[in-house]
Amino acid sequence: MKNLLKSLRGVWAINAPVRWGAYYLTNLFIRLRNFFTKHWPAVGIVTVKLPGGPMFELYTEGDDWIATQAFWKGFGGYEGQSEYIFSSLARSAGTIVDIGANIGYYSLIAAAANPSATIIAFEPASKA
Repeated sequence: MKNLLKSLRGVWAINAPVRWGAYYLTNLFIRLRNFFTKHWPAVGIVTVKLPGGPMFELYTEGDDWIATQAFWKGFGGYEGQSEYIFSSLARSAGTIVDIGANIGYYSLIAAAANPSATIIAFEPASKA
């Protein structure tokens, strides 16, 4: 069966329509996900799973960009590699200070990555 499929994918008349069909379908799904990520906010509880298994939850009333990004894109969906680097560093830290905590997203990452750490978080800006 495997050899048959390999030989069929080498036939241009089969390869080209399947390849282009897959290309357009995957791009359509990417565009749809990007649309919903921007225009359909998460409401309620959003569970975020860190690499290696620890999880935490965020509650949002639909007014929070961070929770929406975490819902649609998962861990790393808000600030990309910064979240991975931060969680990795937090695992071995004794004290973690989150200055400008906003909703406390990085504090929650730290708490999930290292439950024994002391975490100090504050947001100097008042909610508008």
